[in-house]
This record gives sequence, structure tokens and C-alpha cells, in this order.
Amino acid sequence: VFPGHTKSWNHLADEAAKTGNVQGAFVLVEQGLAHNPNDWHLLHRRALLLRAVGRHEEAFDSMRRAAADPTADTAMANLAILLLQRGKLTEARAWADRAVGVNPRDADNQRARGMVAMAQRRWPDAREAFERAAVIDPENADNQWNLGAVAVNEGHPQAAFPHWQAVKRLDPSRATQVDQALAELARRGVIPPPATP
Repeated sequence: VFPGHTKSWNHLADEAAKTGNVQGAFVLVEQGLAHNPNDWHLLHRRALLLRAVGRHEEAFDSMRRAAADPTADTAMANLAILLLQRGKLTEARAWADRAVGVNPRDADNQRARGMVAMAQRRWPDAREAFERAAVIDPENADNQWNLGAVAVNEGHPQAAFPHWQAVKRLDPSRATQVDQALAELARRGVIPPPATP
């Protein structure tokens, strides 16, 4: 690998991580960072690896460094999610908005914005972000799940059905999750109980 070619270091680290060689991925990222200490792609990859091995504080710091690059939309979106998980909703919203500002055509950026809006109970903003994500990435079950959840929270549980049926179609392994959500809504009296044969 040419030392200054950050995309190669990042690609090799990604391939190593995909094969389960997390230690090898770390070595590759650190070698790349030795030549390019401020490359956001490598800092982002480092943050993902650190998070995968439970080193959350280091992951957060590395993600924040990556997101400081004005073109690092992926890192910005991931930082927004990390901040959301820490309960820092105002800062999470700012980073999610930045990510979308840099690249509004990225479904993950739109999803991050929607997740923050949901946490802040800003249902119309969440719906808009998830709708945009679903247009960009129509085969992603998370988009449909989130649209269903927003519909329920907006007081339109019947509107959740087509989205949650789409979740079952897109990711059959989540059928139980959908059925449990519908059963809980029926138990709470939000929707009628399913008809018995």
C-alpha cells in the first residue's frame, strides 16, 4: 500500500474486519493514521472498530475527530447516533442536520436525522426524514419500521400496517418483532385485536 493512499488503508481494514480479523483491521487503520493522522475515513473506521470491541469512550473520541472534517457526512451521522445514545439530543440534532446538509442523498444520514427527531418527539420531522431515507433506500426494513413507529406516535396506527408488512417482506427475520408490536398495540386498545379463525 502506498503510505499516503488513505482509501487503500481503509479498504484493507474494512476487508479484514469483514472476515473477523478485528486485530488486523486495527493494525491497518493505525498504519494508515501514522501517515495520515487527520484522515476522517480512517478515524471513522477506527471509531467503528473501537465500538465493536466495547471501547466506547475511545470510539466516541475518534468519531468526534472524524466528524470535524467538513466533508465527513458518514461520521457526522454516526456521531449523531452516539450522542443520541448518550441522551445529548440537542447536539445529536445539530450533527444529524450537518450530515444531511453535506449529503442529503444518503439514506443513513436521513435515518440519523429521523432517529434524533423521534427521540425529541418531533414526529413530522421524523416522518419526513424516514420518507426520504425510504426513497433513497427502498429495500431497507429499518426505514419501514421507523415510518410505522412514527405513524403510531402521530395517532395513526392503521397507517403503520403497510410499513410493518413491508418490514416482514424486506426482512422476514423481523416478523416476530412486527407481530409483537401489533399485539402490544392491540393489548393497549390502540388497534382492534386480530380476528380469531
